[in-house]
Amino acid sequence: MHKFDTVSRDDLLATIQREREKWDALLAQLDEQSMVQPYTPGSEWTVKDVIAHVMAYERWIASILNPAIEPPPPFPPEVNAINTDERNAWFYQFYRDRPLDELRASAREAYEGMLEGIRRLNDEEINQYVTVSPDDRLVPGGWVCRSNSCGPCGSGSPSKATSTTSSITMP
Repeated sequence: MHKFDTVSRDDLLATIQREREKWDALLAQLDEQSMVQPYTPGSEWTVKDVIAHVMAYERWIASILNPAIEPPPPFPPEVNAINTDERNAWFYQFYRDRPLDELRASAREAYEGMLEGIRRLNDEEINQYVTVSPDDRLVPGGWVCRSNSCGPCGSGSPSKATSTTSSITMP
């Protein structure tokens, strides 16, 4: 078992903002037409779909951390929100026909709401949601919603899970 280190609120915010600057710079290189075409041969997903995907998760996080942010719509009963593939497929279907400008505005709002929510937490609270792995990556603390009343899948009261699924490299 690896020991995971804690991360400060300021370091977490700096890492998220640095990564967002890279994301924004990448998107700035694309025109609107490029954003609505499949980005790889054989893929249905467009850059617009990826923007929506990131926005959905940022909105989900923001709505848990910041009561001023409206959560994504609830998952329908047939979607197992704990299953990442089902959750992602539903987000894809839900957002795919939304206009690019609407998604970009919603993405900005979700991102800003997420930052504001993080700013409201102290370091101890931050480390309930995220830790730093031995290879200096931010790793979700395993929080997932498990009911059908908070935004996409729960009550807004996350409960501990044992697995993590993604990471961001720390400076």
